[in-house]
Amino acid sequence: ADGGTIVMNAGIYRQGHVGSSRSLTIQAAPHAEVWLKGSRVVDSWVQDGANWVSSGWAPEFCNTCTVNPDSSKEGMAAYPAQVFIDEEPMTQVASQAEVSSGKFYIDTVAKKIVIGSNPTGKTIEASDSPRGLTVATSGSFNLLGINFAQYSPQQAFAKSGQPYNVGPSQIYIDSVSSSLIENSVIVQSANGGIAFGSSNNVTIKNTNFYDNGGGALAINQSSNIVITDNKFERGNAA
Repeated sequence: ADGGTIVMNAGIYRQGHVGSSRSLTIQAAPHAEVWLKGSRVVDSWVQDGANWVSSGWAPEFCNTCTVNPDSSKEGMAAYPAQVFIDEEPMTQVASQAEVSSGKFYIDTVAKKIVIGSNPTGKTIEASDSPRGLTVATSGSFNLLGINFAQYSPQQAFAKSGQPYNVGPSQIYIDSVSSSLIENSVIVQSANGGIAFGSSNNVTIKNTNFYDNGGGALAINQSSNIVITDNKFERGNAA
C-alpha cells in the first residue's frame, strides 16, 4: 500500500531488481543485518589446466554503455561484470589467455566464467543483476539499515541501439518529495552507488559507501539535501 513499510529479517537476499512507484519505507528488523546482493553464488567448477571454468553463465551486461563515446578507450572499465572470491573482487581481463591468479574472464559466446584462483573451499559470487532498486514516486521513500552490494550497473544510460538501459547506479531514486537513507552500506557496485534525480528534502546519514567502481553518490536537479556522518572510501575504483 502507498506509505507502507517493509521490514526485512536478517539474511542475504538475491532477488535482482526491485521497483516501486509508491511511498515506501524499507527497513531492517531490530538488530538484523540485511544484505541485498546483485550476485549469485557459483559453486560448479571444473579445472582446466591452471584455471577453473563454470559453464552455463548467461547474464550479460552492456559493454559499450560508457561516458566516453568511444567505449574501446575505457578498456576493461567499460565491462560491468564482477566476480568475487570470499567477497574480495577479482580483476576482469579481456581474454582467457590473460587469466591468472586473482583474475577472471567472461566468455559470453561459450557462456562460461573462467577464473585463475582455486575455488575449493571458497565462496565465489558473480554479479548477475545491473541494478538493485528503482523508486519513482512523488511521495516519500526511506531506506533504513538495508545494505546493497555487488550489482553491476553500466557507466552511462544506453544510447540508441544499445541494450540494458538501467543507468549507472545500484539504486536510483527519482522525483521523491522526501527521503531518508540511514544506517546502510552501499558497496561493490561496478559503477555508482545511489543516484537521486529531481528530488527534494533528502537526508543521507550514517551510511557507508566504499569500493564502488564509479561515484558513490550522485544527486541531480534536487534541493534541500543533507549529507551527514557518512563514510566514503575507495570510490571510482573501476
